[in-house]
Amino acid sequence: MNYKNKANITLLLVFVVFIITAVLKYFYGNLVILNFFFIVMEASLVGGAADWFAITAVFSKPFGISYHTELIPKNREKIIQGISTMVEKELLTNDIISKKISQLNIMEELIVFIKNRKYNMLLYIEKYIDDYFAQDGKEKLLYFYNNGIKSYISENSITDNIKLLAKKTEGTKQEENIVDFIIDNAIKLGENRVTKDFIYKKLMEIKEAKCNNFFSRMSFSIFEKTNSVNLLSAASSIQNGLVESLIEMKNKDNNMRIRLKEEIRDYVYHIEYHREEIEKFKMKVFQEIDINFIIEHITNLRNDKSSILSQWLIEQIEFCFEKFTKNDNLKKYVENILKHIVLGFAEKEHGFIGTLVSETLNEFDDKKLNSFIEDKFGNDLQWIRINGSVVGGIIGALMFLFLNLLYDPYVVPVIRKFF
Repeated sequence: MNYKNKANITLLLVFVVFIITAVLKYFYGNLVILNFFFIVMEASLVGGAADWFAITAVFSKPFGISYHTELIPKNREKIIQGISTMVEKELLTNDIISKKISQLNIMEELIVFIKNRKYNMLLYIEKYIDDYFAQDGKEKLLYFYNNGIKSYISENSITDNIKLLAKKTEGTKQEENIVDFIIDNAIKLGENRVTKDFIYKKLMEIKEAKCNNFFSRMSFSIFEKTNSVNLLSAASSIQNGLVESLIEMKNKDNNMRIRLKEEIRDYVYHIEYHREEIEKFKMKVFQEIDINFIIEHITNLRNDKSSILSQWLIEQIEFCFEKFTKNDNLKKYVENILKHIVLGFAEKEHGFIGTLVSETLNEFDDKKLNSFIEDKFGNDLQWIRINGSVVGGIIGALMFLFLNLLYDPYVVPVIRKFF
């Protein structure tokens, strides 16, 4: 039961009790208790009826009376303008919006949001990529290759780009990252079984080259049988020593690392002498590449229902996302950019808030506007009606007590002495 029905029932009950009290008073005369209830119900009825009229007059015409009634429909423009101004100038000022936005932790919330939906999002992206290339994506990729990548690389010198890159990275963290990349891959290669087999093969070649007569071959055979010389163990020792040396090169002060950087720089500085060979090799690669075959191979769906290209792109997205979530400086940088954009938009388009509120409310007709306001404040307004009946009854009781216990027995006799 809503409060409007409660208020109506309260007023109806007050009216019924008032009628019953009036009937009893008619038959039983001026009994004190009946007079008390009659005055209380009368005051309660007047208070409830007056508040019913006042509340109803806010929204419509009670009893068809048009004088100072229908306050909301008649003041529609003022109300809409007032609400719009209040929202724009008082509730959502530039300072309040800026303060709230600055308190937000946008990136953390965004990361949590993406993590909770990462699987479905990646699945959707993968399907979208495969669907795109199943339609006309292959032709666009071929066009991009011929008119973008191939055209750019053909018109620009690889040698000049290598020199420019080397100049920009020299002495920077990027140069150290490149050296670390080379060393890390060298460590992986050094730990591989193939490397051990290669070392063993070279040792065998040295053995064959050195043991070129009967005496030397017999001596080496005796050494092997007595385990004095074990080429397989020697290959393992050399491999382990190589890997250990490479690991030591991870230290930025390592002499071999410094020498490696110098060798790389020296090679790049003298790359100009190999310009012709590099550019010829570049053009040869482009001439021999069967780009149509490559595009078909990487975009066609495989048995697992995804293409090589889409799977690779998804892996790159996952890799970049994981790297991003662990980089606090980058997250802070991106968050500052997002906040700056949002704050700039909010400040520039702040007047749009009032306009939006005004346009939204202008779409309401009188009935809908009444319903909107009544939905927001209706319960409080109906409580005013209920309180009107209650307060009216209390005032009626106090008036009865005042008149019968104070005014009539004490005040009236004093007044009569003078008049």
